[in-house]
Amino acid sequence: MKKMLWLMIMLLLISACGLKRKEDKTPSPFTPTARYEYTVLMGVALITTEAVGNIPPRTPVRVQGMRYDGSRWLYQIVTADGKRGAEARENQLTYAPGVTPYMPTPTSPYFNAAGFVFVTVEQLGDIPPDTSVAIGSSRVDEKGWLYQVYTEDGRVAEAREDQISWAADITPNAATPTSPFQGEGTIFITKEQIGEIPANTSVGIGSSWFDGRQWRYQIYTEDFSLSAEAKEDQLAYAPDITPGATTPPMKFQGSGYILITKEQVGEIPPNTSVALGSARFNGREWIYQIYTQGGLKTADARESQLAYAPDITPGAPTPVPNFES
Repeated sequence: MKKMLWLMIMLLLISACGLKRKEDKTPSPFTPTARYEYTVLMGVALITTEAVGNIPPRTPVRVQGMRYDGSRWLYQIVTADGKRGAEARENQLTYAPGVTPYMPTPTSPYFNAAGFVFVTVEQLGDIPPDTSVAIGSSRVDEKGWLYQVYTEDGRVAEAREDQISWAADITPNAATPTSPFQGEGTIFITKEQIGEIPANTSVGIGSSWFDGRQWRYQIYTEDFSLSAEAKEDQLAYAPDITPGATTPPMKFQGSGYILITKEQVGEIPPNTSVALGSARFNGREWIYQIYTQGGLKTADARESQLAYAPDITPGAPTPVPNFES
């Protein structure tokens, strides 16, 4: 009887140990932090501690990606020349000599600089020294910042910080001056040929940006058929424009077919009854979108091309309907 009792106790202990071992194999619900998480942005920052696939020990590698398999982190690595790749465990990698773990990204000395405000210090690809360049994009590797630079005629190269510098006439991080041209409508004229737009052409400004030395403007002709990019010194206010002048009130207001055309406007003949659709000020006068009965014909008309119909009293109150029973 005692032997039977001891046998049952031993079986229970063995069973309990088996259950405990099974519980220990349950994966943790928490994903641990990847040791080499930040090296994805650091370039060739690691070396292999042993052979990993076809990559020998002590080979410099970069991390291209990583994944957690439920119990450990695995890293997709590639050699510096990009010809060999493998998947490595954390214990198969370590930091390369001279690499500081979790090194903070240094601040770029050329951060947020726009326009052709730099010059090349040395030959960069087919870009000679002392060439004016702008920065298109930037990235940081284990040696510092790398910049994609481009010239005004479209040549592109990659440069390190010490291969470019501020142009001699540029004050780094200086405040952007106010644009000398303000106002809506085709109130500017070209001082010279700009792209396909001849000199002395009335133009409007669509958008603008500061290139580090002066403002540049996307301009368009009055009929919107031509556009180009212009510099400050290629534009001026038209002679009959007073910069900053107050916009005058609209000459024509009201609803319904209260106007007539004084001359041919687009496809709309003279003396045609028209209504107002919308209006915009072009810097000199208001331009009205007009339409005929039923909206069959529409056109843009200047104020000088329109008049109130003879039977219309401008500003007269709308009469109250008189309904008799």
